[in-house]
Amino acid sequence: MPILRPSLTAALILTILLSACSGNNFVISTAYNRADNSSAKRFYKYAKFDTDQKKQIKATIDQFHFWHRKEQLPLYIEMLGDIQSALENNDPLNQEKIDNWLNTIYAFRDNVEQCNPMLQSAEFLAQLSDTQVVEIQQRFTELQEEGDKRRAKYKPEEREERRLKSMTKNLKFLGLKMNQSQIDVLANTIAETESTGRLWSEQWQLWKADFIDLLGDRQQADFKTRLQKHIVTLSQIPETHYPEILATNQQRWSNTALVIGKSLDAKQQADFLQVIKKVKSSLGKLVEANPEIDTSTALPAATDCSVT
Repeated sequence: MPILRPSLTAALILTILLSACSGNNFVISTAYNRADNSSAKRFYKYAKFDTDQKKQIKATIDQFHFWHRKEQLPLYIEMLGDIQSALENNDPLNQEKIDNWLNTIYAFRDNVEQCNPMLQSAEFLAQLSDTQVVEIQQRFTELQEEGDKRRAKYKPEEREERRLKSMTKNLKFLGLKMNQSQIDVLANTIAETESTGRLWSEQWQLWKADFIDLLGDRQQADFKTRLQKHIVTLSQIPETHYPEILATNQQRWSNTALVIGKSLDAKQQADFLQVIKKVKSSLGKLVEANPEIDTSTALPAATDCSVT
């Protein structure tokens, strides 16, 4: 789960939107179309669900994915069009424009969080067996141990090097091959960014423990209300528990976005523009597609989270 909401000019915005995919239509469409299957398989690992439960999980994820395809991707295309227009018209890049794009990204994130299928999962969770609740708790422990091992594998400076390498690689996919000066700017910002890993881990552990306790009360009349309140608190951990650090890190990356954006030469801008056009075309085809999905067993979505 992301802790720092990164924001490196329009290039990193695209990285967030497309998980660092290239502008190739096949790459984007394949990754997007497989997202629901991947999500379902991850969820299946939390407990030994029976056939009917797995069918309900898959149908609910498919329903959410279809909503995202029809209701959210058009918003991504609109934002990309704004970036394309700015590049084609040689509009001057300033902090206001950067912040507007970032606020748009945050709005996309909020839309997804508000339509999290878990918010509607009370009936499903209430029917879990005691054994399945124990299995979910054990899965939480396994994931925590795996995460601790990954974090312990590298020293802080090694993690910074890996992050820089990953970021420059992803930006290259988007048509932005960074020069050494630009790479140095990224490296300095990564080094200056205050880590929130420990703070997040502590709150994440507490959240999971409270979630398991809540499942123990899943037969209570107020379970749905309490569950929804608890689910919402997960996405609010950064703002609730370390808002000053979050705000400082966001501002630091916003400033870096402006520096990098202004330093792009003509070729970098032209290459990036071509990727934007390809991505817009690919997303448009995804919106137009109508995959056959069976949502008859899906958990009922909130009114604002259905396809209009």
